[in-house]
Amino acid sequence: MDRLKLMETFAAVVQFGSYTRTAEELGVSRAIVSKRIQELEDDLGIKLLNRNTHSLSVTAAGADYFENCRALLAQHAALDDRMQARRADPRGLLKILVTKTFGEAILARVVAEFCHLYPKISVQMMLSHWDMGTHGDLVTSGYDVIIRTLRDRDSALVAREIVTLPRVLVATPEYLEKHGCPQSPKDLTNYNCLYPRASSSATWEFDGPNGHESVRVSGSPRANSSFAIRHAARNHLGIASMIEYLAIKELNSGRFVRVLERYRPEPRKLHVLYQKDSYLPLRTRVFIDFLVKQMKAFSMDLSSGNETPPVKKKTLAT
Repeated sequence: MDRLKLMETFAAVVQFGSYTRTAEELGVSRAIVSKRIQELEDDLGIKLLNRNTHSLSVTAAGADYFENCRALLAQHAALDDRMQARRADPRGLLKILVTKTFGEAILARVVAEFCHLYPKISVQMMLSHWDMGTHGDLVTSGYDVIIRTLRDRDSALVAREIVTLPRVLVATPEYLEKHGCPQSPKDLTNYNCLYPRASSSATWEFDGPNGHESVRVSGSPRANSSFAIRHAARNHLGIASMIEYLAIKELNSGRFVRVLERYRPEPRKLHVLYQKDSYLPLRTRVFIDFLVKQMKAFSMDLSSGNETPPVKKKTLAT
């Protein structure tokens, strides 16, 4: 078999640590993956992997071979991409890792439009609840881009800011009529506060008339899903903190009202991350440019309240 194909299979096995996962990623059977690894070891006359029924590990020789394989495969991919760029005809597989909430609420629509414009680019999205605060070298693990809100920069990756996503505090009119409206952030300690974290408490940050303020809040139910928190807020369970785009329809319809409007919750900055110091394939470049353009347009619509047809809004909170 083509040595490049054998190297690609071996690199994938080391990357994913599993014959089964590698087979899924490459679209072949597990038996074919096993056969390719055996053929590569036979050709080289050296053992690359230690494997038994329950575990898989890389030999010292295999680890060295993997590093060289990865470099050669990257060079080969870059060469292909350069040749494609000459034709101005982007194509190939684009793998995206994105947080689940943003992926389902926004990116799915962006990707659908992108696929219409670039039918020769095959897009694979992986949606994850994972908080990628310490994501390490994810791009070299198989993803072309990572899309997420970001606080701390990772020096190993380029982080291009796409858009600032404002946050809002919201509740239903029914909840506020029953419990009253908080007048300042410190009043939130007396309310059931809903937030997309599984931890028992959270610190909410605000910029307001008196400058920066923070308050430690708690509430129930807790969940690592913004959609779950929105559902709880819809059912009159408390005051929720969420990205504005998740609440805009309810705000426009009057199902939600804004709480503490004089205080601006700390926004989130959305970034697209990709590997530093490497040739950026044409398919990746056109996707990033498309994403930035779409998100800027979306941000303008959001700031105008036009994500859905505007209707008269109710306001109870001050």
